[in-house]
Amino acid sequence: MLTVTDLCDYIWCPYLVYLKKVKKIRPAPTQEMIEGTIRHKIYETLGPMQEVLLRSRIGQDDTLQDIEGIIENAGYQHAKNIALKTRSRNECKNYDIIPLLSDIKKEIRYEAIILAARIRMLAETNAMDHVADILFPPGDRELYIEDKAIGLKGRIDKVERMGGVVIPVDYKTGRPALQVYESQRMQLCAYALLLRRKEGVQVPIGIIDYTKSGTRIPVRTGKATEKSVLDTICKVNKIINKETIPVMTRKEKCKKCSFYEHCK
Repeated sequence: MLTVTDLCDYIWCPYLVYLKKVKKIRPAPTQEMIEGTIRHKIYETLGPMQEVLLRSRIGQDDTLQDIEGIIENAGYQHAKNIALKTRSRNECKNYDIIPLLSDIKKEIRYEAIILAARIRMLAETNAMDHVADILFPPGDRELYIEDKAIGLKGRIDKVERMGGVVIPVDYKTGRPALQVYESQRMQLCAYALLLRRKEGVQVPIGIIDYTKSGTRIPVRTGKATEKSVLDTICKVNKIINKETIPVMTRKEKCKKCSFYEHCK
């Protein structure tokens, strides 16, 4: 069964699918890949942690400075624990987490200021539980979906549910690009297809959530995108079944790929 990542790999570079799925090549993770993994894990779990803080440790009468301190201290300790846990893996043991933690500490400080201000403002007219409901709308995190009929599975970072609308959200740790990459569009459209087939709901948009900057970019994922996803599933399966071998092409982006040395 294919994963949504396989479809994104195909959009990025069909030869990458061949190297990973047919040749079974697994290059060692680069420094950038390790940092991306750590950042992704920190920010996909930071929201739930902040919600717990808001419901259990932040009081109706806490000052703005009190709230900032609670969010900042707990957030940094949360980030540090995840970074140390990830660094303990064999393939990551030589990664220096100090520069990364220094950057994340600044980001969490900035986020704490903004979140504290929103909490304090909302708490003037709402009970704290209601404030939490407003700031952290209900949704599923790390939702795994498998569809045997189309041979596709994926794990969605978050599914937001508001007023009958279902929206898949994908976290990104980099900075927003000038435009949405086609591989990112494919990822959200594939998630939307899986959600529609599982729950029988329409999923008109998906969201790319750039955690570092707080930017959220909508991507249209209506029913018209289903054909593109299904066509890509077919193309990837043809590569895996060795019906076709994609032509290797060199582009500027290849130099940043961890498979660069394997496809010369």
